[in-house]
Amino acid sequence: MFKGNILSADIDSVLEDGFCWGTGPSPTLTDQHEVTNHRDRDNNLMLYNNRLLPGIKYFARVYVTTEKDTLYGDTVSFSTKSPTISTHFNEDLTYDTVSDIDENIYKTIQIGSQVWMAENLKTTHFNDGTSIPLVEDSYTWTRLKSPGYCWFENDEAVFKDMYGGYYNWYTVNTGQLCPAGWHVPAEEDWKELKMSLGMSEEHADLEYGLEVTIVGDMIKETGTFNWVEESTLATNESGFTALPGGERMVGPADFLWEGTGASWWSATQYFSTNAWSHGAVYSYAGMYRSSMYNQAYGLNVRCVKDK
Repeated sequence: MFKGNILSADIDSVLEDGFCWGTGPSPTLTDQHEVTNHRDRDNNLMLYNNRLLPGIKYFARVYVTTEKDTLYGDTVSFSTKSPTISTHFNEDLTYDTVSDIDENIYKTIQIGSQVWMAENLKTTHFNDGTSIPLVEDSYTWTRLKSPGYCWFENDEAVFKDMYGGYYNWYTVNTGQLCPAGWHVPAEEDWKELKMSLGMSEEHADLEYGLEVTIVGDMIKETGTFNWVEESTLATNESGFTALPGGERMVGPADFLWEGTGASWWSATQYFSTNAWSHGAVYSYAGMYRSSMYNQAYGLNVRCVKDK
């Protein structure tokens, strides 16, 4: 996520604005760039962009094109995350393991009376052996009304072991996504998790509720290797080890929020087009509950053990 400001008072003279970026110290429009025209009342510009290679140092700056010239802002530099996978589990807790039908092995953790996967699901088959369709094309993904999965940025090599798979809710709704003896958590499962970490029943029933508890910090991986720097109060004392895998949206936006948010499906439908979801955000200590996600979205999945 980049932010920039247009300081000129003559905002009407601007024909185009956006960001440009590259591996050289002074990127221009001949490098990679994107038009945003996202000027709000404070003339702020925002760009969420995931078209970056791992382990690379980039330079970026705002540009503004007027009738006379193209002007550039100050250059900032940043390095993308290394392709080396590193998840920081809570070393003070004892994890067990479970495997799925693809023979992926996951750490598991007991939280209260529940046993949860401490990693996101990454199976490519239902538990009866049937293949889940891999759908990479955005146009096709948006129009799916049947099961499908993908990897973040359609890059299995980099993101499979980090964030796991992204499944639409039609995949969840089959009831065959998790290993035998496990299931995608329904609303009562998510509620039990939150209350076992100290959330009140009243707050657990709230639709959003990020501000009211610290449960989000209790489930997030510690440090800033995966989460952005603002997520420095995470303790992962639960052992849940939430990673900020973002989500796959419908429409042209596609993949968003990597590094800043984690979202998981609930097995509970909200109404005909939406389903419940739960997640955590880098800048809040709480954990949210939302009915806003369309069933065509691609979210991560955590499985909980049958009792």
